[in-house]
Amino acid sequence: MWQASDWQGALAQPRKAVLGSVPAEWTPRSWFGTAHVATNQIGPSCVGMAVANWVEHKLGSRLDKRTQIDGYAIWRRGRDMFWNGTYNDGLYLYQGVAAAVSLGILPKTAKHREVLSATAWNADLEKQPLIQAHWVHDGWNKPDTASGCIDHQYGPSNNQGGHCTLMIGMGLHSGKNFVFSQNSWGATWGRLGFFCMTVEEHVENSASDVLAIDIPDGEWEAWTGWKNYVT
Repeated sequence: MWQASDWQGALAQPRKAVLGSVPAEWTPRSWFGTAHVATNQIGPSCVGMAVANWVEHKLGSRLDKRTQIDGYAIWRRGRDMFWNGTYNDGLYLYQGVAAAVSLGILPKTAKHREVLSATAWNADLEKQPLIQAHWVHDGWNKPDTASGCIDHQYGPSNNQGGHCTLMIGMGLHSGKNFVFSQNSWGATWGRLGFFCMTVEEHVENSASDVLAIDIPDGEWEAWTGWKNYVT
């Protein structure tokens, strides 16, 4: 497991924590330096928060790190679009993407795409973070406080429901492949709101396929619809 010393340059801000350099064991192209840690999600809005986090990463320096994209608004729009505003539960991953397009946070040309293997995840992480869904178990209630890693031994026998987060990197440690991700349970959970798990844990407790969001070259750089949902 990683030690606290592996996480360098941590900077606490009033609403979020921003992490500095990438641990040496992570791939150089990790979406680590562009992270905005979301505040605690409201209700079952995790898919909306993950899509918002995706937008924040892709905006990079275009978005002040003291601000964030409104993931709760994405969840509300998805609930209205797909459940007539009456279903007070989470969204499917593709519904979150569709809701962000409907609000104008993402351009109309944005399309979700399933990423079906760990090898493909690693390749896509060269270009973008990835949206993922998990079955939560006891290991999520007590990740290692120094490393933020979720203990694989707890799952999947005590499934506690589904959850959505954002994959931002992969790496090798002690001969095992790990996935590094951003959660939406606030900066006091995991390691400043981030966590890691083995690829085996991810596959065993995956609640759906991993999604990428594809936008035609050049269009994202000129897109400004997200500005209406900065909080």
